[in-house]
Amino acid sequence: MNRRDFLVSAGAILVASATGGAALAQKPIVMKLGTATINDSQHAWMKRFAELVAEKSGQRISVEVYPASQLGASPRMIEQTQMNTIQGVVTPPEFLGGIDSRFQVLSAPGIFTDLAHTNRTLQDPEFNKAFLSLGQDRGLLGLGLFISGPSIFASTKPIKALDDFGGKKIRVLPAQLQLEQIRALGATPIPMPPSEVLPALQQGTLDAVMSCLPVLAGLRYNDAAKYLSETNHGVISSIAVISKDWYDGLPPDLQKVIVEAGKQATTDVYEFSVKDVDDARELWVAGGGEIVPITPEFRAQVAAKLAPLAREQLKSRPQDLALYELLVRATERTKR
Repeated sequence: MNRRDFLVSAGAILVASATGGAALAQKPIVMKLGTATINDSQHAWMKRFAELVAEKSGQRISVEVYPASQLGASPRMIEQTQMNTIQGVVTPPEFLGGIDSRFQVLSAPGIFTDLAHTNRTLQDPEFNKAFLSLGQDRGLLGLGLFISGPSIFASTKPIKALDDFGGKKIRVLPAQLQLEQIRALGATPIPMPPSEVLPALQQGTLDAVMSCLPVLAGLRYNDAAKYLSETNHGVISSIAVISKDWYDGLPPDLQKVIVEAGKQATTDVYEFSVKDVDDARELWVAGGGEIVPITPEFRAQVAAKLAPLAREQLKSRPQDLALYELLVRATERTKR
């Protein structure tokens, strides 16, 4: 090899080394995701999403998962996501009602037959697309919509008849449809983020909580409200939303990774969610909680009280009512 060829070859090696060094030194894009709960389907969705993104992006994106309100209460995490100080939040959609009141329609009672039917409805292409797009003009991109569990009550005194609701102060999600359900049952609704519920139960500010079993057990509400009444009058769902500004700043190939990982995590978390309800029931009892024996007649009475609420409450909001009717049509399409 002559001197000129040697210098060309050496230069090529130096360029390759520098390029490789730069690639090795390049840090992954950090994506922070938060949720208010822990060890439930919301937490499981985030962990699965993080695994998929790492795999599909070749480690170019690092998803950091923060359960149990580590990044703040649910309203604060939503604000942070809009501002892109964190990149995403997984939450019941009712917490997004201040952004668009249509997020509350999944609180409508009595429209699902079971968890499998709920899941098929949430994944119905027409409804799913419409619901996940609700926050886009407010900086939030929907990635996934999935179940948490049937709506039930945890209380400081047993609830096994309609009269037992009378005068009780019951925590609900911040949505008109949730508030009106409690009023229809003769109690007082109090919207509150999960991080504030246990102290409120302990201090007597609340008498009961309307939520789902995995959340109630995961946050150990049985320490203060040990009686569980499985009315199963509705379903608590969850939505994963991310910062649209952050997403728009990604190259197209990584945008595709994020969307595909969101869809896959939503599919993968379903079986976990169903099993989680049964596991949470065992956890509730093991932690000193009690399951109140209630009759089919009581469940039917609760259902009858709540059945008319959705259309009554949404008739003055044409956009909300239109999405509710789309939801109802989706439930009909997905029945088996």
